[in-house]
Amino acid sequence: MLNTHTMDNMKKGNLDLKQDISMMFAIIAFSFALGILDIGCPIKYLTGVSCPGCGITRAFFCFFRGDLREAFAYNPMFFVAVPFVIFVIFERLINRKLFKVCIALICISLILTYIYRMLFMRSDVVVFNPREGLLYKIIVRIKEGLNYVLQ
Repeated sequence: MLNTHTMDNMKKGNLDLKQDISMMFAIIAFSFALGILDIGCPIKYLTGVSCPGCGITRAFFCFFRGDLREAFAYNPMFFVAVPFVIFVIFERLINRKLFKVCIALICISLILTYIYRMLFMRSDVVVFNPREGLLYKIIVRIKEGLNYVLQ
């Protein structure tokens, strides 16, 4: 028979899962909004520098069309995204040590792939153009305004 503590934990677990799923849908909705506004990656939009995840959405579209070569060209780590999300959602069901090791391996792989892409892959997906970022443009406008006021 289940005691009240076990029942409370089960209810809390269900609530946490509902919150996780709600958060996942909120992130998806936010991503679609960024696409509709033609912003795309908010990090790239703000800084002018691609983030490690740049190209994953386009990679998925290519994958679903059956174009695996193009999917890998957009982001070779796209195949890790879905298992990663599922892994995080069901974190409570996985051994804590195993969870931390797997997350660390995924993060290290993503960062190493990102560095490789930034250094050796020339494309419009992975870019380093800080002058194209919104933050740079704002800073330039502020400097111009200050120069105008101080003259």
